[in-house]
Amino acid sequence: MQLTVDKDMGWRLATDIRALDSQRWLPDSAPHKLTLALDGQGSSRLFELAGRVGLDEKLIGIEALRAELIEDGSALQLHSLRLLAPDGGSLSSRGRVGFADGLDLDLFSEIEQLVIPVGDSEESLLLTGTLHSLGPLNELQLDLSDGTLQRGDLAAGLTLSGVLSGASLRIADLRLHNRNGEVGVKGVIGWQPVLGGRLDVQLRTFDPGLLWPQWPGRVSGNLRVEGEDDPTAARLDIELTQLAGELRGKSLRGSGRLALGAASAALELKVDLGDSRLLLTGDPREPLGINLQLAPLALDDVWPGASGRLTAALRVSGQRAAPRIAGSVNGESLVWADWRIGRIDLDLDAPLDGNGAGSVVLEGKEIHYADIVVDTVDLRLEGDRNRHTLRLALAGELGALQLAASGAATGGDWSGRIDELSLAPKTLPAWTLSEPVELVARDGRMELRRACLQSDAGGQLCVQAEQQSELRQATFEVSGLGLATIVSAMGVEGVQLDGELEAELSLQQRGDSPAEGRLALRLPSGMLAQDEAEERPLLSWHVITLDGELTADTLSLRLGGRLGETGSIAGEFSGGSPLADPEAEVSGSLNLNMPAIGALELVLPDLANVRGTLSANLDALGRWRAPRLSGSIRLASLTAELPALGLKLRDSHLQVNSDGKGMGIEGLIDTGGGTLRITGDLANAFGADAAGRLTLRGESVLMADTPHLRALVSPDLQLRFGKGKLRLTGSVVVPEAAIALEQAEGSVATSPDVLVLDPAIGATRSHPLALQTRIDVELGDKVTLHGFGFKGGISGRLAINERSGQVATGRGSLSLRGRYRAYGQDLEIQRGRLLFASSPLDNPALEVRAQRKFDDVLVGVEVSGSAGQPQLVVWSDPALDQAEVLSYLVLGRPLRSATAADGPKLGQAAAAIGGNLLAGRLGARLGFDTFGVADSQALDGAAFTVGKYLAGLVPELRRFLVRQRTSDHVALFAERALRCRDRDRPRESGWTELQRRTLRRF
Repeated sequence: MQLTVDKDMGWRLATDIRALDSQRWLPDSAPHKLTLALDGQGSSRLFELAGRVGLDEKLIGIEALRAELIEDGSALQLHSLRLLAPDGGSLSSRGRVGFADGLDLDLFSEIEQLVIPVGDSEESLLLTGTLHSLGPLNELQLDLSDGTLQRGDLAAGLTLSGVLSGASLRIADLRLHNRNGEVGVKGVIGWQPVLGGRLDVQLRTFDPGLLWPQWPGRVSGNLRVEGEDDPTAARLDIELTQLAGELRGKSLRGSGRLALGAASAALELKVDLGDSRLLLTGDPREPLGINLQLAPLALDDVWPGASGRLTAALRVSGQRAAPRIAGSVNGESLVWADWRIGRIDLDLDAPLDGNGAGSVVLEGKEIHYADIVVDTVDLRLEGDRNRHTLRLALAGELGALQLAASGAATGGDWSGRIDELSLAPKTLPAWTLSEPVELVARDGRMELRRACLQSDAGGQLCVQAEQQSELRQATFEVSGLGLATIVSAMGVEGVQLDGELEAELSLQQRGDSPAEGRLALRLPSGMLAQDEAEERPLLSWHVITLDGELTADTLSLRLGGRLGETGSIAGEFSGGSPLADPEAEVSGSLNLNMPAIGALELVLPDLANVRGTLSANLDALGRWRAPRLSGSIRLASLTAELPALGLKLRDSHLQVNSDGKGMGIEGLIDTGGGTLRITGDLANAFGADAAGRLTLRGESVLMADTPHLRALVSPDLQLRFGKGKLRLTGSVVVPEAAIALEQAEGSVATSPDVLVLDPAIGATRSHPLALQTRIDVELGDKVTLHGFGFKGGISGRLAINERSGQVATGRGSLSLRGRYRAYGQDLEIQRGRLLFASSPLDNPALEVRAQRKFDDVLVGVEVSGSAGQPQLVVWSDPALDQAEVLSYLVLGRPLRSATAADGPKLGQAAAAIGGNLLAGRLGARLGFDTFGVADSQALDGAAFTVGKYLAGLVPELRRFLVRQRTSDHVALFAERALRCRDRDRPRESGWTELQRRTLRRF
């Protein structure tokens, strides 16, 4: 604070008190923080002032204060004063303040958008108007004119005329009105010598949604309140009459009276709202006898978004100083906010002041809160303050909990004991309290003595906590906890993890200061394997430790341990405490040396027998929440097998280098036939707008070597990503490949009867990056195909384009060469082309011509149209009848030389070529999904097929079995499971033994 006064009595004031503790000046007062920031100047008569005055977080701004002493200093002429309220709005005043014979006011105040704290709504209730204050303080006349209360689109006019004295407020007329209705209030409220008065309130189709937004409507009625808090003869009389109208679209009616005096008493309140009814009756005198009934209460009548019904029958009895409540509350299908309750029943008989014996029994079913689901709950409280017990049982989708506890209070102290505690997660071993544990609250000190939970699978978790004055501290200990239990809790399957966890964590906090503590975590020797049958461990370790120390200002971590026989891990990190400052900085280093990297098989399940070394030397800088890493990670001498592709990687490596901002990637993959080089870089690697590129190049790289596929590929691909997008461009040349079509597992389109079952309901779904692909593919002259009657090669070029959410398309053409076996005969492909004109890859245009040469006759087939709708015709040179052409194609001789035994073959071929259109129409009329003739490799000829999709016919089909006997020689047998949980179990294929026997009999 600075005050300057010159010789002419001119002065200047400057203050800047930001947080003055009130207890420094008033030690016995409640703690408050005072703020005073003022700038002013003036003379002996005229002054100006501006600034702010605050209490705790509430600041009142003084925008402009200009005043002048008049009438020989006996009055103050207020030229202007504008106050800015903490929650919004302002008050501007002008006028005269006399203080010759006490304060005498003649002030006009303009109220602008002043926030009135009434109702719970995102939109504030705002007051605007003009207030005239006239007269001495002991008889101050108040007149509010042109007043408005507004909340959102709702508004009402407000006027007030009354007199404020030192003993009472006399309301001549207070009126709140809008075009639909009004509220009128008259009366007097006094506080000297005793609290008392009388108010008459009249409502005429008034909308209470202005004051309480969740209760819109139109309400009429009369309310009279009269009483006096006289110590010798107190009285209270409240009467509600002619209550009618509607609330929240529900009809409203009711009446009631509460009369309490020395000579008489009455209590009766009846309110009907929609389907809800509230009854309050009884005698309010001592001893109390008050009854409350909800018969019923429909939640959607009284609260937005709620539903369900409550019924209640409660009675309050006893003395006013020690009342009791007894009765029951029952609810069904309750919905409110995040709560969903199928059924709840509450029975209670207990003292309202906590003195005396009582009991509370709560039972509930199908209780949902947010994502927590409890099937049943059973809570029982019994006893009095001196001795009480609690029993709680919960069961739900996560498991079950059982708790039994007791307690007793003596004077101001309380002590209790947890006698039983068991936790039984559904997918984990159960935890049980090893022995009863004490809880104590005495002399401002609360203590939970050492409590230990024992796991059925081994391991122990102990906790101890204490609070005394402003000091809070707790200790947590874990010993003998199997790592397999932790893996099971995380939902990881197919992994064997041997070892135990030991840990101790101590924390303490004083007042609002940041917490401090220590951590000591230890992993004794252990190992990680693929499964129990795998003898070779993927990873083993010998005593890994993690030690941490947290102070009010710093956090440090130390990591160390031995991996395998010669590997190691070591790290140190230190920086500011993230609890004290979420943006605290950190620095440190991590060094890793793994001579055995079999654990990569868990991350990359397509790899097997992984060998090599992994090393990392990293430094960390930045903030705890997002540190920047610099250094290198190197995977060297990598050898592995890819069984699905028949490949064996050898002498491969991959290295990542980082400078703390970006990353560089360099690697080489050797598959035994050419090498694949990987290079790339990543800019702003640790930021939200990371971007980079990855390049893959190679020459005649062996990409598959299995009985059904052997391929050499020369890729030159670039993958760029950034701003949420991926772009793959480049070219792929396939100089040599051999594909066995019948052995390859091609992609199969989803049939109409497929049901997709997703048990992970509510699981978080990732949002993939938008992908755009533009690749030129070239198939060389050494690419061969064989299977399904075809033996030959394919070559050509395609430009493939694909965008996320769209079907991949191609431009270009592929040429077929070789021979095709159809109808038991070999046909030479004279011309074969698959044409793509921005067509879907699975639906090219067809241009195929295959032929067979006889002595003086050339016969063949032509296929045109598209792969989705092919068109097939037969031809001959010279031109022959269709039956004659078929005879040459199928039998290899003219029709005149055919015998009776050749008839079925010719009929099947004819049906396969031209009969399926008619058959399909007939099948649809009969209700079949598959109905037609097709060439069968198994039967070496054409076969008639009929089928029906079964999805939707049976609500939940897990296994389907059909046996159909058509004659003594033919039986049909089919069996199918809906899904197979074990992905490693091979699919059953081929004919069953019963089917083989049936064919032999036929």
